[in-house]
Amino acid sequence: MMLLMGVLALSGFLRGYDSRPVGFATSDSVIVVKLGTGTPVPNPHAAGPATAVVVGSRVFLFDAGDNVERQLAAAKLPTNGVEAVFFTHLHSDHTLGYPDLIFTSWVFGRRSPGRL
Repeated sequence: MMLLMGVLALSGFLRGYDSRPVGFATSDSVIVVKLGTGTPVPNPHAAGPATAVVVGSRVFLFDAGDNVERQLAAAKLPTNGVEAVFFTHLHSDHTLGYPDLIFTSWVFGRRSPGRL
């Protein structure tokens, strides 16, 4: 239910944003990329919860679990910043990657503030 509410909020949020190149997306495509589905239990074979929604060439992130930047890079999505981050809820396993997302995107050239 929370994800559905986030997607509905996203539909109103999309107007007026500049696009970024994403290699596999076309201008009218919507692609959902599961970046991690881990749990709070430490597991070396799973990344923390994160889902990228690629709309045309814009990337939106739902949750930012641990290893989110590595998972973005593995999916060939931009590591210099996503358009916006939506949190389904504020449990630590859904937010631990957010500081890394802020810092790493700045190091790799993000020029505008991130949206939360």
